[in-house]
Amino acid sequence: MATMNDAEIAHSSIRFSLGLETTNDDINQVMTVLPKVVKRLQGISTVKIGVENER
Repeated sequence: MATMNDAEIAHSSIRFSLGLETTNDDINQVMTVLPKVVKRLQGISTVKIGVENER
């Protein structure tokens, strides 16, 4: 069974940072846009969920 290396893990991650000035509207906007962005990124990713990557 192949495992992902650190670069693959980093490239298959999204990080969010919240600050004191982050508003509920900011979070709601992200939650509105995020599903479309994730779907697009999944389409171009070399990491496939549920599929063992052979090397």
